[in-house]
Amino acid sequence: VNHSEQTLPIIYMDDDVIVIDKPASVLSHAKNPLDDEFTVATFFARYSTADADSARVGIVHRLDRDTSGVMIGARTPEAFDFLKRQFADRHVQKTYIAVTDGIPKVAKLRVDIPIGRNMARPGRFKGKTDGKPAQTDIEVVSQNLTHALVKAKPYTGRTHQIRVHLAHIGTPVHGDRLYGKPADRLYLHAAELELDLPSGNHQSFSSPVPQSFTELMQHDR
Repeated sequence: VNHSEQTLPIIYMDDDVIVIDKPASVLSHAKNPLDDEFTVATFFARYSTADADSARVGIVHRLDRDTSGVMIGARTPEAFDFLKRQFADRHVQKTYIAVTDGIPKVAKLRVDIPIGRNMARPGRFKGKTDGKPAQTDIEVVSQNLTHALVKAKPYTGRTHQIRVHLAHIGTPVHGDRLYGKPADRLYLHAAELELDLPSGNHQSFSSPVPQSFTELMQHDR
């Protein structure tokens, strides 16, 4: 398959890193090198030599397929190690915007609930006492009769963390097929990423909240 025509919006690029605005529905990387679907890694491969012989070229962190927003990639093996370490040490600040079904009972809260695999439902995760530690700060930015627009800051990087935590408190992300009810898309957006770059600069990258989020919030006023 020829993916050379397919492109993703670049927010920033220097010799070390590339930052993109990932659309919903694009996979971060393929499960195996034989898959020929266009992914973020396919795109990074044009700019990166990090992990070059794998299906995960340049990938240092992932966004779920249905999540949109800011994603950073490494362009060199050195930058790859540098960024990986920052994500592992939790020095990267991530801010997500989500629209929830229902309104959280408290305007500001920290959800501190370990997350593990849901053995009864493969591919899904849930809050469980013997899971891996996971903390997310949730803040309600605005609300209407049926939905809330929330800011979510995860302190750990568990798979589906924000989705599991929001579902756990009874307000799943709008359009979450796994933990809530389906809609036209998953209303979860990686709005901001703040971290140190290999060049020594501390930088923040952002992506505007999709129009569909705003429209949904205005819809039920």
